[in-house]
Amino acid sequence: MPTPRPSAPPAAKKTAPPVSATASVSVATPVPTKKPAEPITKSYRDEKGNVTKMESYDADGNLDMTIYYEYDTLGNPVKIRVYDKNGKPMED
Repeated sequence: MPTPRPSAPPAAKKTAPPVSATASVSVATPVPTKKPAEPITKSYRDEKGNVTKMESYDADGNLDMTIYYEYDTLGNPVKIRVYDKNGKPMED
């Protein structure tokens, strides 16, 4: 008859370490970052859907350039006038 093996000692019960009532939790507060403003372009259209004017603004909201478009009776662009931020016509 085989001899019985001795049994292993009972496993120790695991418990969580005690939590102090004055324990503090550190939470990182995100630092807000300002996203740089992007340039803005506004378009104006006539009743046929043709763009007649475009205004371009810089990131600070200042007018940078204005473009005027003129069309013939068929809707083909025939003239484009470009002006800088001071209203001075820009040469090609």
